[in-house]
Amino acid sequence: VIYTIVFHLRKSWFEGVFKEALYSLYFCILWHDVFTVILNAIPLWKRVTAATPCDIYFDRWLCILRLIITVAYPAFPCIHATITVQRIVSTYSGNKMMHHLIAQACLVFTVRKTNVYIS
Repeated sequence: VIYTIVFHLRKSWFEGVFKEALYSLYFCILWHDVFTVILNAIPLWKRVTAATPCDIYFDRWLCILRLIITVAYPAFPCIHATITVQRIVSTYSGNKMMHHLIAQACLVFTVRKTNVYIS
């Protein structure tokens, strides 16, 4: 991996569009992780501060938000993998047609994997 980064990706690694897409992906993952920690800390805090176990009450919106954040997670590894595949293809192959076909296949793979998990 280090050899590949040093000798093959140094010229094309920080291209504008890829850099923006990667920063956006990492921002979404960071936002998702922070939100997950907060949503998991709220029930823990309620359990610790409750006088008796019967006093614990979880709001419906909290359960819905926890489900939504859990369903959104599988998309991040798929998107990250497809970006990696596209960068490898664009770095080592000069064929535009092949690059477009692999990009479309990666997009279909990401959408399909995410939809399979949701349904």
